[in-house]
Amino acid sequence: MSKIASQGLKPLTIAYKDIAVENFEDLQRTFGNFESAESHDHLNAGLCLVATFGFEDAIRSGVKETIDKLRQTNTITRIISGDHKETVIYTLNELNLIERDQIEGVISGKELSERMEGIFEEYYD
Repeated sequence: MSKIASQGLKPLTIAYKDIAVENFEDLQRTFGNFESAESHDHLNAGLCLVATFGFEDAIRSGVKETIDKLRQTNTITRIISGDHKETVIYTLNELNLIERDQIEGVISGKELSERMEGIFEEYYD
């Protein structure tokens, strides 16, 4: 997947497993609608891989120009994305937003979520 993502493509994997609707509904109740990482692991166990492929999601027109204008005003620009880390690095390079020595500053969506955990809970209670 990293190889696909490092080419700027969004990796997508298709997999399946046969499971009766009743069994799925029982699992769904048991694991609280599969909201935890542990329940995801249980649901994903035993999948049969069909394919992994990458699709292109081109940078929208005007984005590069807008970022250039922001730079002229000394505005620091960051990207928050749910894409694979390698895809984000590719995009940052395309937009000239990152130097090779800054790559360690790129974090995955999972890492961001872990860092943000609990921050917004007070707004949703």
